[in-house]
Amino acid sequence: MDVLRPVQVSHCAVRRRRRTTLGRRRHCGQCADAGQHRQYRLVQERAKRLLEAHLDEEQLAEFKKKHRFRVKGADQRVYLITHESHGNVWLVETGADGKLIARTNYCIVPTESIPIYDQMLAQKFLIEHDLDAFKATANVAHFDDEGNRIRL
Repeated sequence: MDVLRPVQVSHCAVRRRRRTTLGRRRHCGQCADAGQHRQYRLVQERAKRLLEAHLDEEQLAEFKKKHRFRVKGADQRVYLITHESHGNVWLVETGADGKLIARTNYCIVPTESIPIYDQMLAQKFLIEHDLDAFKATANVAHFDDEGNRIRL
């Protein structure tokens, strides 16, 4: 898999919008100008519609409410994909109280800058259809019950 490997990316999607003293929105600072930023936002919106088209009803409802969704992997375990630029995939279990318990984190992102929603869709497809490649490519981090990282 040359397209996906663990690297860190940053762009408009991962930075909060800055505001001028008058309260007007400016572009993120990464784009050359406001026109380029508008184009980037259009690309993000198109990618978001594509992702939403590939989610089932339950996933779509969770995505619209919390900007995350669950995917059942080829191993029948549940993975949570969140709206983050990296480290956004979690292996989750449901606790006795119904809350999600996440102890394993996967970081797998594209080598090129793409919209965050395209990244989430690619991760979804890998988990559903080629989990072995997903796990072989991703950086993995394990956490204990208190949220402390465990070095293996």
